[in-house]
Amino acid sequence: MYVDFWPIVSMVWRKKFNIHPILLYVDNNDIELDETYGSVIKMKPIENISDTFQAQFARIWHSQFLLNDICILTDIDMIPLSVWFFKHQIKDIESSK
Repeated sequence: MYVDFWPIVSMVWRKKFNIHPILLYVDNNDIELDETYGSVIKMKPIENISDTFQAQFARIWHSQFLLNDICILTDIDMIPLSVWFFKHQIKDIESSK
């Protein structure tokens, strides 16, 4: 299950990149998820709509609440490796963009 990636992925984002990760968990199962390195937001799925689609759309939808932040939208199974790719190459871009 993809949620098994959360402990390592959240730790890498926090420790290597100093970025606070947020997991949007779309499921009816109320499982315990570690929030040591990031936040977890649990959302109940809407009936008759693909859970996969809801999980994908939730990332875009939730970013509207983070107006003063720069957001990186990614899949949980993509472990970030390059500080240059995620931080340094965008350092000269104005924060209003």
